[in-house]
Amino acid sequence: MYCKTTPSRPRATIAAIAAFALAIAGCSAGDGVGAADASQTSDIAPKGDVSPWSGLPAKPASLICTPCHSSPNCRSEEDPDAVCVDQGASGAFCGASCTIDSDCPNDGVAYICAEATAIEGPTVKQCVRAAENGAAFGLCPCSPWAAALLRSTWCKTVSGCTGARFCTGGGLGDCEGPVASDEVCNGQDDDCDGAVDEFTCDDTNVCTNDSCSAHQGCIHEPTASACNDGSQCTTQDSCVGGHCLGTQPVSCDDGNPCSDDWCEPLKSCQHADNAATCDDDDPCTTGDGCEAAACVGGPEVICADLDPCTIDSCDPDSGLCEHEVAVDGAACGDQLVCAAGVCVAP
Repeated sequence: MYCKTTPSRPRATIAAIAAFALAIAGCSAGDGVGAADASQTSDIAPKGDVSPWSGLPAKPASLICTPCHSSPNCRSEEDPDAVCVDQGASGAFCGASCTIDSDCPNDGVAYICAEATAIEGPTVKQCVRAAENGAAFGLCPCSPWAAALLRSTWCKTVSGCTGARFCTGGGLGDCEGPVASDEVCNGQDDDCDGAVDEFTCDDTNVCTNDSCSAHQGCIHEPTASACNDGSQCTTQDSCVGGHCLGTQPVSCDDGNPCSDDWCEPLKSCQHADNAATCDDDDPCTTGDGCEAAACVGGPEVICADLDPCTIDSCDPDSGLCEHEVAVDGAACGDQLVCAAGVCVAP
């Protein structure tokens, strides 16, 4: 007795082959199958034309061109040196050991003996399909046995994602797999570039340490580092609670009372002339005012006491008026002179 399961639809998908493998694995030894598909796991293929699984096509002695995942999938008693050949984006397929072209099968399909890279890395001579249609390798057909077991290989989709190709009754199927999309924080390689969750959590905030957790999503941990808040009006900026804050305002006071001073975040300190009152530091002027960013003195202090026998002036240190008595004999009027500070007739 054998255990036979068939996917509900002929379309070969990863889910279908997984279900198929699980079903096979569930068969007991008494059913005639002790584990999953022996063709994918056994190192040596059985000989003979009759399949050990009644009802399935016989496993061929040579597995050349059969989709594979590792070199043991390709070996038989007749050819223990066969390897699983890496054929790039098309996938991986069994080769057959050889030294010259005549060692390769001649069953109507063109095979050549060429240097080929095993999926495990080494380069060895193997029989492979001859190049065709500009590709490095010709397209491998599927044997009835490989089609019955939905033998598969990895491949690269048009968008660069890793997918799978399956052998079906209609031959080797197209590469089926995910479509590349923008990378998000989910523990998967969404954009199929070989890196997982790269650059997905950068919030462009210098005040957070950004990381990705496949279970929690993006994590933004606040820091206490120095930063730049982008304002020319602050100094000693630092990160506080995930935000960059300026802790010390810039002083724009230029010490000139005749200019208005302020700070603009994008331009720093600004200064504009004003017309404010001011002090020109001369106590003998009054009504000082600003002109063209300079303090200009107003009218001088009037110290005249109308006494012709005094000399009137403003003390430049105190700003007080001084009245010095004129010398005797100084003229003080028509035919009059000063005497002891009094204007008299001589």
